[in-house]
Amino acid sequence: MNLRIALYSLAVSFGVAAMTPLDALAAPTVAFKTPTNGATISGNIYQSSACEVTGSNIKQVRFFLDGGALNTESYSPWNCNINTTKFANGTHTLKAVAYDKAGATASAQISVNIQNGNKAPTVSITSPAAGATLSGTAAAFAATAADADGTVAKVEFLIGTTALASDTTSPYST
Repeated sequence: MNLRIALYSLAVSFGVAAMTPLDALAAPTVAFKTPTNGATISGNIYQSSACEVTGSNIKQVRFFLDGGALNTESYSPWNCNINTTKFANGTHTLKAVAYDKAGATASAQISVNIQNGNKAPTVSITSPAAGATLSGTAAAFAATAADADGTVAKVEFLIGTTALASDTTSPYST
């Protein structure tokens, strides 16, 4: 035999009685289902039913990565969309905040490890200036280079496909 016990709040106003289950008045709770704490994620992730939220008057669930807003869901299932390519590789904090219609909130947070593989380095020629005319047999070249997820191994200076010089240390020049 199953027995269910429910507690009710009774409100009487202008001669009309209304009964509200007490669990409808309880603050919401929220917990991550996926990804799990410490999970490694990459690419563009759509997490269907990312959170388990309890409470009968949920207004919305907002998702954040490192404090920045990701998206807001107003209906169950509470999904979270993350384009991890917009964030640096490494450990980040993913947070969900559930809001109910009475203004109560609950939150949960986990750590995720974003790993999107190798990103191409960037390089910019600093000398000669764009559109400069070069003459003679010797010309000086200089460039700046950076690698967001590693180190620059070498900068090569080319005209077309012909290599003129290379440098392995910053500042990169000939």
